[in-house]
Amino acid sequence: MKNRLSRMLTIVNLAKVDLESVEKNLQSINSQLHLNQKQQESLISYQNEYLEKLRNTATTTLQEINSTQAFLGKLSQAIEHQKTEIKNLENMLEQAKDFWVEKKIRAQSLEKLYHKLLKKQSLNLDRQEQKMMDDLVANNFILR
Repeated sequence: MKNRLSRMLTIVNLAKVDLESVEKNLQSINSQLHLNQKQQESLISYQNEYLEKLRNTATTTLQEINSTQAFLGKLSQAIEHQKTEIKNLENMLEQAKDFWVEKKIRAQSLEKLYHKLLKKQSLNLDRQEQKMMDDLVANNFILR
């Protein structure tokens, strides 16, 4: 039984290590998501500032208008790219959360099983001890 408990404890510890690894991955994805959201906010803010600046400035040449339109087009593409990245990271985050929940339940179940086995071993030892005491008392009574 001790050998079984030792193996079970090893499995419980491995499940905890696995859970910690999944938690780190979850935190990493969450950090990436927040970083991409901040980048998107910065791009949108820059786009709005640039448009406001254009409204207040009179552009006179066709070349200035064309270069401004090209720049705004690239800025819009960058914002759309960020939106796609954010959507992908949100999906990854949901999957990582689901995976974390599975690992958490598994680790808790294994730990409960370990404690149940530990309690069972303790009860068996108590019974053996009680039986030995009863036998000792019985032997002392017979010898008298």
